[in-house]
Amino acid sequence: MGAEGVRRTPLHRRRQQLERRSCLKCRPCADLLLRSQDQEVRQEWNAPDEQLDIFHEFSDGCLYIPGHDPKEDWKLGNFYRRAKGKDAKWEKVRTLPDGVHCYDMEEFDGKLLACGYGTYESSDRGKTFTNKRGPRYYSFFRFPKSVYAIADAQGEGEGSFTDKKGKTIKYKRPAHVSLAKKVAGKDFEFVPGAKPDDVFPETPEFAKEALKAIRPSAIKDKLVYIGGIVHNDHQIQPLGAYVAVDGPKCFKAKRIKLPAGAQPWYTMAVGSKVYLLWSTPDGKKAKFVNHVSATSDGKSFTELFSFEAPTFARSMEYLDGFVYFGLGTEVKEHGHFEGNSLKLKFSADEVDKASGTILRYRMALK
Repeated sequence: MGAEGVRRTPLHRRRQQLERRSCLKCRPCADLLLRSQDQEVRQEWNAPDEQLDIFHEFSDGCLYIPGHDPKEDWKLGNFYRRAKGKDAKWEKVRTLPDGVHCYDMEEFDGKLLACGYGTYESSDRGKTFTNKRGPRYYSFFRFPKSVYAIADAQGEGEGSFTDKKGKTIKYKRPAHVSLAKKVAGKDFEFVPGAKPDDVFPETPEFAKEALKAIRPSAIKDKLVYIGGIVHNDHQIQPLGAYVAVDGPKCFKAKRIKLPAGAQPWYTMAVGSKVYLLWSTPDGKKAKFVNHVSATSDGKSFTELFSFEAPTFARSMEYLDGFVYFGLGTEVKEHGHFEGNSLKLKFSADEVDKASGTILRYRMALK
């Protein structure tokens, strides 16, 4: 068994009752839902955004959500914040200059960071931001002494564009990835010579694709994260999970060994461990088997439990002795743009009816 392999133990056979708590089919993606003390899930707020993707709890005790794609003027970008407390309410903070997209947020060196078209820094908890223009950064990777802004990667291939005279120009595209690194007391600086293999090692199936690295969770001095092919604008089709440790110039990553056909969907840090959610197709009793593995050192992963479901679990969270899972859905092909028109290639019949269901599993995590 390799150092990054997944071990199965008798514990993974101990399946407790999964309870369907709520079916949230067809809700707008920007709804914010709160589980109340009476175990019900209710709508708490609706953000003026096309997509809410990441939740962060920072040192001020507040919950932060990057404004992925605000439905407002692009002169400013958004993030959303909620303080602790029973009576606390969500607030929209609209202070990111030329924001358009705010894909991720982080805290580092006493500053609040955001990324989208370049990086943003705030010394006053988001009242004002300065913007350092750059490529479209999708994720922050924070290590103990540094933080990286990571754009999408491109494998080798061919591209084309139309010049002002209407002539199609073809070109060869080298493999590349844009990384910027920040250490205490300094601005973000580009990492020269970075390659897709640095972020997505041992992943030949990515060779000619556009790639993203998302869902980082910290364990000691390491990060566990997920990589995938850019599948639909801001979404990915995940193919690999990785563990990285920082280095003098750039971080070093290894691929986590999962069974053939497995897709990793989510990482979650609780206590002294990081948990990895992944799924495998099962054509017998159910469409998918969803698995949860854990690591306490970033070197070896142990599968804790698994459960069958009509579709895959896209996300998970832990609260008060329960692990909650949000079931997701996928389609074969979303479509493409012809000019300014989006030509869809899927039908509503492809959307799994169980998508949006929240399941919970009773298990104390430490």
